[in-house]
Parts: sequence; structure tokens; C-alpha cells
Amino acid sequence: MTVISPYLTTEGKLKYLVEHGYTKDTLLHEPTIKLLERTNFHYFLGYARNYRSFIRAEKVHSDSPIDDIANIVRFDHELSVLIFGALQQFEWRLRAAIVDCHCAYFAPSDCFLESEHFIREIDSRPTVESLIYQQTLRSKEPYLVEHFQQVVHSLGLSADTELLSLSSRERNVLLKSLPIWTMVDNWTLGLLVRFTIYSKPETSPGHKLFKEVASRFGVSSAILTTQLDSIVALRNLVAHHSRLWMRPTTYTPKIPKLYSNRGRNCDSKSMYAATLALASFLRQDEAESHFLKSIDSLLAANEDFTLGIQRPLVLKKYST
Repeated sequence: MTVISPYLTTEGKLKYLVEHGYTKDTLLHEPTIKLLERTNFHYFLGYARNYRSFIRAEKVHSDSPIDDIANIVRFDHELSVLIFGALQQFEWRLRAAIVDCHCAYFAPSDCFLESEHFIREIDSRPTVESLIYQQTLRSKEPYLVEHFQQVVHSLGLSADTELLSLSSRERNVLLKSLPIWTMVDNWTLGLLVRFTIYSKPETSPGHKLFKEVASRFGVSSAILTTQLDSIVALRNLVAHHSRLWMRPTTYTPKIPKLYSNRGRNCDSKSMYAATLALASFLRQDEAESHFLKSIDSLLAANEDFTLGIQRPLVLKKYST
């Protein structure tokens, strides 16, 4: 039976850390105390357990491990901010690329509301077209809200009708004739990726949407799915403020050839590999170089943090 841990005050947290061998310190610097006060302790222990593995593996010798852990947490937060900015740039560009590439080969409206527009996936997730309906009908964007209100009125329905409760025919009427560029900004990154990968070719096998999008970004279409899956997983970690340090990736991205020197000493399942995959989609202008320079500067500031971002598997056998 699982034993539920008791609630701990800041003093109790420090006592726990001492009793469980994370530190011998009984006095902490003020910034570390503030961090313990403002951070869920279970979250902090994710860093502490991994840092203790560093010590056991004799990868680090620290006189003040809890202060060192607090610094790593702060570096991790800074890395998340950098990645979020790059993700924002990428997502804006992906939306634009999807609109341009879709409209080059498909009608700008209606076709993507039909199941026949997409290759069937083998898993049990909601279909792409069903997610398009859900995410678009939830939009509060004024243009769409006004359009929905007009259609609801034309159908003789109440103005406060819950749109998602309508029949499939009524929902189809709501979205019919709306061009893709009015909807795409309401779709999650996960839906954007699935839309890109699973849209069927309109005229010939050579004209696949994912190939056109890959070409737009200068990324090989052979690895596009792998790279995009990795970026979605990275986005979810950053958006939910999860720990990046000493965390292997959910998906294993391919380290782009142009970054082979950068990726020489990192694990293929490292967060650093995932950031390189993201950077490869920003090469149209200075966004890529600015992002990578900022990452380099951050990693150069703390060797322990760098090891956990680039080589999280190096201490696997010491993990607890």
C-alpha cells in the first residue's frame, strides 16, 4: 500500500532533504529558501534525486548541493523561456506554410472537413476532421464568432446554442465555405502536425502536403514526422512547465546534418537534440542563429546543467 507523504513546511522540506541524504546543509542562502517556498516540493525533488545521482557517480563534488540544485532549476526555467520563444516563431511559420501549401493543391475550404481528405490512422485518437470541428467551434475569434452567430440564426436556433452539441449536419453548415486561413490559428500544434502529415495528395503521389511543408522549411521530408513529433513533445513539456534537465525525450529526433558538430557529444534522446530539431525549422532568417547562440550562452554558464541537457542517459544506472 502506498504511503502518502505528509505536507511539509519550508523547514520540513529542509529537514527532509537532510534526512534523505540530499544535503548536509542546515542553512541555505536566501534565494534557495525563496525557491523552496515558491516551488512544489515534489517538483523540486525531481531535480534533487537526479543531482544526488551526480554525486553518487562522482560527476560532481559540491559543498552546497541544495544551492546548486536551486541554480539548476533556475537555468532550466531560463531554457524553457528560450525554447518557448522559438516554438512561437515555429508555430506561426507552420500555420502560414500549411495555408500556402494546402491552397496550392486543394480547395481553400470544405475539403478538409471530410474524412476522405485524410489518411486513416491506426490508433484510437480522435480523427483529424473531428478535431478541426472541435477546436474551430470553440474559437472566440470575433470573425468566427460573428459568422457562427449568423449561421445559427439562419438555422432558426437560439443565440445561446452550444455549438459542439449540434448535429454533424449543423456543424458542417457552420464551417462550410470557411477558408482554411480563418481556422488554422485556432488549431493546436498537435492538430497542425497531424493535418500536415495525414492530408492525402490531391492529384498525384508526388504532391503530398507534408513534402511541400518540409520543402518550405528546408527539412528532409523523410524525417519530418519524427522531427515534428519531437517538437510537439518538447512544446508540451515547456507549456506545462515540466523539468527539462536530466529528462530523455519522448521521441528520438534526428540530429540534422548541419548540426553534426553540435550534436557530436549529446545523447540522441536528449533535450539538446530536441532543441536542434526545433532550430532546424527556423533557418529562413536570423531566428535560428539567435536561438542557438542564446542556448550556447546558457549552457556555458553551468557545466552540471549542460550535462543534464545534453547527456541525460549518462547517469541512467545511478538513477534512483
